Amino acid sequence: MPLDKKDFEMIIPTETFLNLYEEFCQEITDAPQVYHEAVGLATAAVVLGNNVSFPFGDLQIFPNLWLNVLGDSSVTRKTTSINISKRLISEAAPERILPNEFSTEKLEAELAEKPAGTFYFGEFATLMGILDSDYNAGAKALLTDLFDSPALYPRITLKGEIKIENAAISIISATTLSWFTNKLQ
Repeated sequence: MPLDKKDFEMIIPTETFLNLYEEFCQEITDAPQVYHEAVGLATAAVVLGNNVSFPFGDLQIFPNLWLNVLGDSSVTRKTTSINISKRLISEAAPERILPNEFSTEKLEAELAEKPAGTFYFGEFATLMGILDSDYNAGAKALLTDLFDSPALYPRITLKGEIKIENAAISIISATTLSWFTNKLQ
């Protein structure tokens, strides 16, 4: 049976959390309100990780979010908005922050140990560069497969078997609209 809004608010009082998060952010930065709303939702997803799921057919979907804050350089405070979330998560649940530099093999091992977390990238181009590098062949496909919250993601390597269970991986990043639209072409 699908969860309704009351069920979700019993797990985490969404409106209260988001209101408090947004108020906190407004006191320390002039970034647009929509950034606080979006990053606040992503922050809640990181905290919930794989402790909460929603039924979807025969799957359990975790509240993992991939967020790319778009705006002009400097004046819109994209990275500032992201860094507020990163600081709060680093204080409350530092194990949920995934490394910004990785190889596919190391990432798989990390996710087998800690299957819930988030990547923070102040510049989305950095993440795309990592995922497009030759030594990371397969990382983009790995993350895409894990976005669907498989109960088990097994992989066999020369070093042995890796099992990633109940992955809840979020990505919180930022870039400019012009860079983003250029990359879409």
